[in-house]
Amino acid sequence: VGDRFVVVYCSNYQKDQVAGVKQWKLDEWEWFCHQIASELDCGIVVVGAEYDRDKSSDLVKAIEDDGFDTPVVGFINKPFDAVVHALTKAAYCVAYESGIGVLANVVNCPCLGLMARYHLPIAQSCADPIQTAMGHFHGMEQPKVNEAWDWFTRRGIEHAQRRLNA
Repeated sequence: VGDRFVVVYCSNYQKDQVAGVKQWKLDEWEWFCHQIASELDCGIVVVGAEYDRDKSSDLVKAIEDDGFDTPVVGFINKPFDAVVHALTKAAYCVAYESGIGVLANVVNCPCLGLMARYHLPIAQSCADPIQTAMGHFHGMEQPKVNEAWDWFTRRGIEHAQRRLNA
């Protein structure tokens, strides 16, 4: 994917079944990845632990096979320092609620965190309050994919473009 990319963490299928958690389906993740890659002229790096391999690998395959030519790489079950390095170089991070979104904030990578119901205050407590106020980190409670895209195009994109142009 070169040096222009966005990190994505979509979790796994088991969490799709947890009561009260409304994660995006695979086709929604695929749509969002294409939108962000097209808007920023960048690739997608899909990260996750071994237990995320099912959905993460399916997302990589869906992006590869759909004919849009979006550069994508699966970065599944990689060492911690490799994920940290990817986040320090990424233009942006979009992450289902996890340590990935918190880690993005720690290494100063702008991030849109997709939070489970009632977990938004927890996410905001893990982020730098100044970065949260500036929109550098933004948590959304169970957003629909179009709501997240709308927020990204209004506020998140400026942070990603700034990093891509640095």
